Amino acid sequence: MQRITFTAFLLLAFGGLCLAQSNYNTDKFQYLSPVPGSTLIRPETNIIIRYGEAFQNVNLNDKSLVTVEGFFSGPHSGELFLTEDLKSLIFTPDVPFQPGENVIVSLRSGIKTISGKAVDSLMFEFTITNGCPGLVGSVLKRNNVESDISNVLRVSDILSNDSTLIYPPDFPKITFSNKTNLDEGDYFLSLNQNANNYLAIINNNGIPVFYKLETTPAYDFKLQPSGILTYYLNGKRKFYGLDSLYGVVDSFYTGNGLLPDFHDLQVLPDGNAFLIATDKEPVNMDTVITPGTGDTNACVQGCVIQEINKQKKVIWQWRSWDHYSITDADSRLVDMYQQSISYCHVNSIDIVDDTTIIISARYLNEITAINRITGKIMWRFGGKNNQFSLDTGSPDFLAQHDARYLGNNMFSLYDNGYLGIRNYSIGQIYRLNTVSLTGSLIKEFSHNPDLLGLNMGNLQVTKNGNVIIGWGTISNPNQFWFTEYDSSGDILNDAELTNNFFFYSYRVFKFPWQTRLITTDVDTLLFGNVQPGGSAQKTLKIFNNSNFPISITGVFIGDTTFQTQQNFPIQIAPMGEASISILFNPISAGEESNTIYIVSKTDTQMVAKEVTVIGNPNATDIKAKGLNKSYTYKLFQNYPNPFNPSTIINFEIPEHSFVTLKVFNILGSEITTLVNEEKPAGKYSFTFDASNLPSGIYFYRITAGNFSNVKKMLLLK
Repeated sequence: MQRITFTAFLLLAFGGLCLAQSNYNTDKFQYLSPVPGSTLIRPETNIIIRYGEAFQNVNLNDKSLVTVEGFFSGPHSGELFLTEDLKSLIFTPDVPFQPGENVIVSLRSGIKTISGKAVDSLMFEFTITNGCPGLVGSVLKRNNVESDISNVLRVSDILSNDSTLIYPPDFPKITFSNKTNLDEGDYFLSLNQNANNYLAIINNNGIPVFYKLETTPAYDFKLQPSGILTYYLNGKRKFYGLDSLYGVVDSFYTGNGLLPDFHDLQVLPDGNAFLIATDKEPVNMDTVITPGTGDTNACVQGCVIQEINKQKKVIWQWRSWDHYSITDADSRLVDMYQQSISYCHVNSIDIVDDTTIIISARYLNEITAINRITGKIMWRFGGKNNQFSLDTGSPDFLAQHDARYLGNNMFSLYDNGYLGIRNYSIGQIYRLNTVSLTGSLIKEFSHNPDLLGLNMGNLQVTKNGNVIIGWGTISNPNQFWFTEYDSSGDILNDAELTNNFFFYSYRVFKFPWQTRLITTDVDTLLFGNVQPGGSAQKTLKIFNNSNFPISITGVFIGDTTFQTQQNFPIQIAPMGEASISILFNPISAGEESNTIYIVSKTDTQMVAKEVTVIGNPNATDIKAKGLNKSYTYKLFQNYPNPFNPSTIINFEIPEHSFVTLKVFNILGSEITTLVNEEKPAGKYSFTFDASNLPSGIYFYRITAGNFSNVKKMLLLK
């Protein structure tokens, strides 16, 4: 016979009256998850209690501090832990709750905050979902990080002028138009085809400097603020993180019984991450739309946003069920009369600041700002619930994608449009006053001829103000796949990718990027003045900065003016080096310049290091390009100083050196290592983020060869 506890007996006896009374003192707390009184909660959910001020001296082993009891499943044991800021107390049950049951959570009195304030006792309830038919629990396996890079790289001997050194046979043909005043950096995109799929980094010359072959579609390949590259792998149902050696070093996934959605991942500098999950739940649509017209057992897909910590535990959660109505969806985009309905479709997250995130809800035609502390909606822009008045009227973007905060009250989005309603896509930038709820459409970025990205796509503003638009899944596969504009909207680069296979790219980004896997002693080889028919030779040192051996498969050079007579492959030991010779053989007078690519290639991956080569250099050009720059050993004062919470540290070195850059507190204890690797001659810049550190004096020290220097900086919060 099912055991019924005293609490469950009261619930059974007094029904709804008791349930209403079970939410006690909830208004005294800053954030509670699940939301008190909420329904459709996953059986694997955890419980989050945030008071608003940091807790003090919490005994996490006290089993009576937080009690959790299910109507059917009875009392639950579990793990109790505090978030790093000590403000959220989180209970993770040892076993899931049972479908359809009510759960009551109690926090007893006795806890105090760091200011000595007594924390109120608390009681609240929520209801576990029965689930859509066929969906039982979580199918996510939280396996360890999987490395996709072998410790011994396989190679093949390829001639240096063979294009297959850079391009696999099924890699799309890349054609760039215009190529004027492009921003620095490389284009990051995933190329999904019928069979082979590629993560790709393509430089401003339209040449891939990295690709990674995947047998399943990949999405959202980009550089994170934390410094790692991330992408979603469809066959694994999770995101992976690559370091600058292109080794898999992390993975990211949602919790509480939900699978991660591929649309977006934001990894913060402290290692926490925001992800999207989809949540299919049973809904009687007759209670939502006109009675007698809806499916009484519909399976409706909602959206969940989660923040996970470095240990992959959910520390904050926001559910569309608690804040959006199903009928908020645009009826032109969502058929409410089907058995399976997706009503919100969140396709991007962006972190505005410590208190605010914005999300894009495609089927609502809405950008929503959410308080990342309380979980409450702050404002809604676009769609049926639009709160903003624009100087041109109401916003009219449709089925949008990829909403971002640009700073200075500026927001961007990629407006997909919709076939049969508006048959073209555009990028938009708005200025919004989120206090007065007014704003202006500042700029639109369109294409001539029109392009329609049926779904996917994005708009990115680069650090120098150029705009990148990835057009997503365009209707004609022989049209442009991404475009770079200047800030006024003039096209600087149109990228056309063609192939015999159907393919699409989810988003396209541009970032300054340098791999650490292969480096060289110089980035530019200068040859002297050589007469036509003569030749000159320069030696280039190549460094392997990894802990496993690599092979240099060849050198890719676009013409015969510069060439190498080296025999390939060249094996380089872990943390080792090798040298190759580059020849300059001019056939005419005047300056000759090109880019050569030092390539390491396996069956599944290619990495290329770019080196500029210049023969018969013009002295004026050398000065203009800064190629005769002579560096010294120098450590610069950080900027800004004092700072909060981050600052920039610059240094320069005159020759290839092993460099360490470390930060210490006033007691001399090491706080972090910013650099610990081989570096060629040059000037470097690194960001020190002190978000998790207290105010005070800190020191940073550089060591490079025989050079060492220390400087002081001040953190004021």
